[in-house]
Formats: sequence, structure tokens, C-alpha cells
Amino acid sequence: MPPKTTERRVAPRIKATLDVRLLFKASPQATPVAIRRIGDGLPMIGSTHDISETGIGLIVSARNIDRYVTSPDYIVQLELILPTGPIIFTVKPVRHGRFTMGSSSNAYYIGAVITDISEDSRVLLRSFLTSSA
Repeated sequence: MPPKTTERRVAPRIKATLDVRLLFKASPQATPVAIRRIGDGLPMIGSTHDISETGIGLIVSARNIDRYVTSPDYIVQLELILPTGPIIFTVKPVRHGRFTMGSSSNAYYIGAVITDISEDSRVLLRSFLTSSA
């Protein structure tokens, strides 16, 4: 008999490939060194791998972003480009790893939980998820 597995996700994710813009910013508890390192923020572009009402899987092109993804010195503001227009919210990475696309491994998968989203953006996200399911 196969072992039981427990689904940890609160909301089911759907596969979706949407454009995203990430901005790694200094968090309120950032050290002075981190603030100097990041300046106005570290912008990146990428796409979604999957998405739900509570979390998102992202693919970003980068060589080494480990320190930005794992440090409490940084927060990630995300602009998600929905078919109806962009929405902006904050996410917290909970896992990451290199992602191989073809012969290149200069990409990362980031699994993140949505931590701060306006009610208007939540409604638009929910509408997209419902129409895509």
C-alpha cells in the first residue's frame, strides 16, 4: 500500500504562465548593509509556473539570488500581469531552487506565499482563477 501524503496547500494551484515583475526591496528589519546593497530595489522579470489564492510558483532568470530569497532583510513585491490588467501584492518566498530550461540553468523556481494583497487585487485574482479552472 502506498504511503499517505498530506496536501499542505490551503488553496489548490492551477498551472498558468503569466508575466511577472518582481522587486526585491529592503524589509523594515533590514540591516544597513542590506539597505546599501539593494538600494531602490532589485528588479527581475519572470513568469508564473502555477498560482492559487494564497501562493504562487515563479520562474525567474537569475544567476544567484539565494541571499535575496532567504534573508529576512528583503521583501518581494510582485506585479502579476493578468489578462484584465496588472495587480500588485507582496509575497514571501518559502522555497527555491535552480530550474533547468533546456541547456541553461540560469533560472530559479521560487515558491511563495502571498502575504499582503489589497481586496481589489484579491477579487481580480480570484476572478482569474475561477475563469481558468
